[in-house]
Amino acid sequence: MQGIPLSLLNNAQVSETSMNNANVSAIQAENDRALLDLISGISNGETLLGKVLASDENSYTFKTLDSGVTINAKAENGVILTKGATVLFEVNKLSNSEMTLRPLNVNTSSSVTAESALKAAGLPVNNRSLELTVRNMEYGNPIDKKSLTESYRDVALHPEAPVKYIVDLQKMQIPVTNENIEQYKAYLNMKNVFTEDFNEIATTLAESLTEGAETSNGDAALTMNKLMSSLNTVEEFASVLDKNESMPELSEAVKSLTEGVKEEISRYMAPKPEQAPASEEQAAINLKVENRDSTQTERPVIEQTARQALPEEIATDLSERLKTGLKDVFDKYFTSNLTLNEQELPDKAKVKDLYEKLYTETRKISSALEEAVPKENPAAPKITLLNNNIDFMNALNNFIPYVQIPFRGESGAKAGELYVYRNKSGKGIEGDEVSAFLHLDMDHLGPTDVYVKMRGNNVNTEFTLASEESLDFIEKNMDFLNERLSDKGYSLTTEGKVKERTKTPLEEAFEQSISKVLIARTSFDARI
Repeated sequence: MQGIPLSLLNNAQVSETSMNNANVSAIQAENDRALLDLISGISNGETLLGKVLASDENSYTFKTLDSGVTINAKAENGVILTKGATVLFEVNKLSNSEMTLRPLNVNTSSSVTAESALKAAGLPVNNRSLELTVRNMEYGNPIDKKSLTESYRDVALHPEAPVKYIVDLQKMQIPVTNENIEQYKAYLNMKNVFTEDFNEIATTLAESLTEGAETSNGDAALTMNKLMSSLNTVEEFASVLDKNESMPELSEAVKSLTEGVKEEISRYMAPKPEQAPASEEQAAINLKVENRDSTQTERPVIEQTARQALPEEIATDLSERLKTGLKDVFDKYFTSNLTLNEQELPDKAKVKDLYEKLYTETRKISSALEEAVPKENPAAPKITLLNNNIDFMNALNNFIPYVQIPFRGESGAKAGELYVYRNKSGKGIEGDEVSAFLHLDMDHLGPTDVYVKMRGNNVNTEFTLASEESLDFIEKNMDFLNERLSDKGYSLTTEGKVKERTKTPLEEAFEQSISKVLIARTSFDARI
């Protein structure tokens, strides 16, 4: 059974205005708010169960049975829903205020077949089991007793997971585990982005190494003591990196940061012009503060002197500088060492080396942190999540050739996804024609699809955008693209249209009807 899409009317966006309109009833305003919350909180691939309340030509009104939210929608492709019918819809979320819905059980014969198959297998007939069976039928999977029972077992073991996630993982022969379910959810919602993992890891590392260095209820001595303790921990972290002879660039950046903080402490401790010159003992202590190789026995003396010399606000400021400085050090290291620039992207060897570094260097950092901070390591789960992301990507690659490439461009580190498809015969596309499909999620234009076909120096592009306003903007500025390509010796022709629902790369793979080479699906603004 092939589901037919419903396009949700722009009800959620209209409601933001209507909630401020005195002529709109309180009940309608409350429903609008509930609808916004529903769309914001739902994920791609999840389902809604709704009862059809009314129909008007190609428009329908239905109420979700779990949350009681009323939704107005218009149908595409001539779908007919019966008033009073209970329909299961699959969600395709476009933004936090817009989604499309695909009915899964509007085909009566498919529903009857699914129910019969469940009864023959001795399985319960309910919404989840029916959805499981219908989705297996859509993918052309067998629904005999043995196959259906095996498929249902995963649904029973993961009652909170959307059935779509389970059937898709089974189709791709990826083990159905809690970790893989979460990774697939992140993939479908474009949240499995390495560069976002880098940011979270950098934040957590900085917090772990400077834990407790914040202001301590007006206690200047305690605040200064925590700053000195954090400095010692950060230096120990750099020392472990040096000892293991790993990541010297990161180690030097960390030591440079701590040296700068120590210089600030020394500056504040230096005698003012109106003060008497420091004693020989005080001068010796100042030198030790400046010396990053101070021994453990010397540090208590340094800390005692610093506590006496620095007011709390200065110690607090330096603590924050150390923490934010560490975050910046890790961010810059990940961006410069664990991403590729535009010249490196086409190099297969560099892509392979990048993934080896992702594994090894994040684990080295985690090990150094565990040695420097011998207690529970908050950064470890973040690094484990990144490694799980890589493992899942490798498993996904067995079904559809795919790799995510952390990319370093003009606007910073972003993430691109690379899909490489073969045609139905299993052979790569030959000849001098290259076809590419790019999906861009941009702040101002919204979701944008670009299909590019190039033969020789002739480039044909087809833009599919979210709205007429976005399309007008592209058309008005197309001369810039044409000029840039012309300077490089290419001739450009362009077409544009407003977006209708398109199949995702995985949907194309599931249907085994791929005839184009999909080069990249990305989450950043592309620049020529």
